[in-house]
Amino acid sequence: MVERAPKPPSLAVPLVDKDGRLNQEWYKYLTGGVKFSQNVNSGVAILAQQQAAAEAALAAERAARIVNDAAVQAAAAGGGGMTTNAAAFSGGVSSGATWVTICTVQLTPTGAGGDYSINVNADTLISGHLSDEATTSTSFLGNWRIREELTGGGTEYTLDSGTFQVDYTPPQSFIEAGIPFDIAATWQVSFAGLSAALVAANEGAAVDIRLEIQRASGTNEITAPGLSGSMSVTWTA
Repeated sequence: MVERAPKPPSLAVPLVDKDGRLNQEWYKYLTGGVKFSQNVNSGVAILAQQQAAAEAALAAERAARIVNDAAVQAAAAGGGGMTTNAAAFSGGVSSGATWVTICTVQLTPTGAGGDYSINVNADTLISGHLSDEATTSTSFLGNWRIREELTGGGTEYTLDSGTFQVDYTPPQSFIEAGIPFDIAATWQVSFAGLSAALVAANEGAAVDIRLEIQRASGTNEITAPGLSGSMSVTWTA
């Protein structure tokens, strides 16, 4: 009776876990015996496919982000004097518990009252950095808020607020079947509490709508190149 090589795990199962060790399913497959030494080459090939797919997805996300931010910036070329406007932002860094403005949109409501529709599109994958990037994963925990103020200065109103974080995963290097593999570091951003609901306006003249951030806890800081994305605001009577 001919003994057959075991079937490989699904491509959805990573070859290596988050700690750089072989996942159990792949370990059992790759150590199926001398007869199945070809499984090692198969596993390495699959790992290469997974890594190439991950890098392609990251490149596609970054390309889409650049196109979107450029479109938002072009749409905002009219500046103030409009009931709708937008701005792209980059270089958003933190400064402890101090509130830092990372994006400002200017527009002009045409009367008292009305509502704002605010859309924040923060890039989920950025190019770094955090002040403390250890050899293990680490995070920045922060607060965000959106403020309204007359362009010439006046009372500041908080329109919306919430939390966000930046998760850092260090680069990884390992060798499988004598072949070295390197996975680049990643910085992933997630905002919580962003609402699609209308927000009541407080002013009836030219205003600045600002997106601000601060550190919520810990000692880590967001450093350059920092947060990026865009914010659009529309006022309706």
